[in-house]
Amino acid sequence: MNCWICKKNKADSKEHLIKASDIKNHFGEISKERPLFQHTLNKTKRPKKIYARQNNRFKQNNPTICSYCNNTKTQPFDNAWSRIFSYIQVNEDILTTIKVLELKNVFPSNTYKHAVELYLYLMKITGCYFSDNAVPINYNILSKCIRESKCTDHFNVLFFCIDRVTDLTITQIDELHDENGQAEFAWCYFFNTMGVRMSIESTPKQIDSTPYMWNPQRRKNLPILIRPHSLYS
Repeated sequence: MNCWICKKNKADSKEHLIKASDIKNHFGEISKERPLFQHTLNKTKRPKKIYARQNNRFKQNNPTICSYCNNTKTQPFDNAWSRIFSYIQVNEDILTTIKVLELKNVFPSNTYKHAVELYLYLMKITGCYFSDNAVPINYNILSKCIRESKCTDHFNVLFFCIDRVTDLTITQIDELHDENGQAEFAWCYFFNTMGVRMSIESTPKQIDSTPYMWNPQRRKNLPILIRPHSLYS
């Protein structure tokens, strides 16, 4: 199997859906004396112990991406995510009340460039998660965006504020259909007082009709929806 992004190299790498830096920022250092436990929806399986954040098990089951694309090509995307994750850690009390996060506060210089990198990081982990689970989407749209550092109306992001959670949580992939039968596939990642919903649509919505959906090409700042229980209850 070839890498779903470059289409050329062999898929020899697995993406961490929860980054090691997220684990450190959320839980602090872990060790054999202070391990984490990975829980799944399968109650028959015992939780897995994690002793080192660098070797955490929150990764794909199968490699769908090559080492070059996962490391060299998309490293700036990972860095953009680490920066906003750290910003949210420090400013989570403020973020529970505001409706828009001005990204220049997170990325003071080259704001738009880093906003696109943040968007593409979320696109990368979504593509890896979906390809690992054989979700039937058009991966060519996403891979082209990642290779060319561009956005697409087919992929949208929603940041929302929730009651504080103690775990880092990845949801299952949901398949939704509108009244015309058009498909949307979505999943969420929860951390601290925030959730991020990432969705891919076969037919893009008009982003003006969905005021909280974010795409840096359409909106320079990041809308935040306050406690939308219907998204995660």
